[in-house]
Amino acid sequence: MAEVFDVGSPVNDGERDVLRTLRDGLDDDWVVVANFEIDPQLLMRFQTKRARDALHSALAAVPRSERRSQRTLLAQGALAGALLDEIERDGYHVLHQRIALTPVRKLWIAWRAK
Repeated sequence: MAEVFDVGSPVNDGERDVLRTLRDGLDDDWVVVANFEIDPQLLMRFQTKRARDALHSALAAVPRSERRSQRTLLAQGALAGALLDEIERDGYHVLHQRIALTPVRKLWIAWRAK
């Protein structure tokens, strides 16, 4: 039987049934945390930072001797970084609207990528 940590209370019978089924159906080494809410903006800020860190480490791994032949990769990295900047600038509203770079801005960013 799994251990269930209720941070809040279930809102309806369906949720209670699911928690009961999980508790009774899972192995003893499982832990189920239920009934808590995550601030979507906080989650998006965290995920954006993770994406930016991964992008920086990937671009830093490109050897100096290969940078000229990997210009397309560097341009893609610069575009991804610019899009992350735009998401942050807009307040992480990616669930409510589409955030994109204009074609002219994409061309400028790709042209300047080193």
